[in-house]
Amino acid sequence: MQIISKTTAEPSVISENPTPDASLITYFGLNPSEVGKDEVSKINEIKGYLQSVDEDEFKQFEELRNIRRRLGSPSISTSEIDHIHKYIRLNQAMHEAQARVEEMEK
Repeated sequence: MQIISKTTAEPSVISENPTPDASLITYFGLNPSEVGKDEVSKINEIKGYLQSVDEDEFKQFEELRNIRRRLGSPSISTSEIDHIHKYIRLNQAMHEAQARVEEMEK
C-alpha cells in the first residue's frame, strides 16, 4: 500500500518563545510551569545583564545577590523580578546616557 500526499509539506515555524534560564527560575523560587511570557523576557534580560558583567556563573549570582542587597525588598505590589529588572534597565540607560555625554565632550 502506497500513501500519496497531495499537499506539500512546509516547515512549520516554531513560535519564538524563548525559554527562561533555569538557574534564575530556581534562584527566584518560581514554578517553571507558572512563568508567564512577560516574566520570561525579564528573566532573559536579567541573565543578559549578568552575562555582560562576568562570564563566570558564580560571579553572576554574586552580582545578583549584591543587587538584591542594595535594592532591598520591593514594594508590596511589585515582584522581585520586576524590581530587579527595573533597576537593571535604569542602570543600563544611565550608562548609555553617560557614554553619550562623554562622547559629546570630546
